[in-house]
Amino acid sequence: MNRIKNLGWRVTMAGLGINLALGILYTWSIFKMTIKDSIDSGDGVLTGPPLP
Repeated sequence: MNRIKNLGWRVTMAGLGINLALGILYTWSIFKMTIKDSIDSGDGVLTGPPLP
């Protein structure tokens, strides 16, 4: 019975980790577009090499 209880927490933590990783990837995709638009706008807020 104790093994089943521990397995439940393991699955819960694995799901949490997967959702956290996907959330970070989604957030980066949004910020990447915003940063690229700021660089391409030519308003001088951000300067640097062009993003791929």
